[in-house]
Amino acid sequence: ATAESAYKFGFVDIMVQKDGKAIFIAECKVCGRIKKFDDAVKGLFEKYLKHNQNKSTIILFVRQQDYTAFLRRLKKKMKDRSDDNAVKTVEKGRYTFTASLNGNTVNFTVLCFHIPEKTQKNPGN
Repeated sequence: ATAESAYKFGFVDIMVQKDGKAIFIAECKVCGRIKKFDDAVKGLFEKYLKHNQNKSTIILFVRQQDYTAFLRRLKKKMKDRSDDNAVKTVEKGRYTFTASLNGNTVNFTVLCFHIPEKTQKNPGN
């Protein structure tokens, strides 16, 4: 496995290779907005995933204070993106869904980790 590896049209965050070919690719995003999720899915489809790659993971490090609200919006966005309008919740912050683009169907796992920005209780002290 390699990290931040040059591959096809850019750099992937995590890549596992077998016999010199990428068999698994994952993208990591630090985010506070759902748009980062959309960007990750679009980037994986357009730049990295080939027709024979049917699994991928998106790892989101969520900066929003309201983690539960972020997960609700994320789940809706995954449903909109999925082929069958279904998202399986494995556990809070871990989901799976299937999406296709240009004949390539991929089973995605989305992992979310809550790392809120620190808030100052007493600014200036």
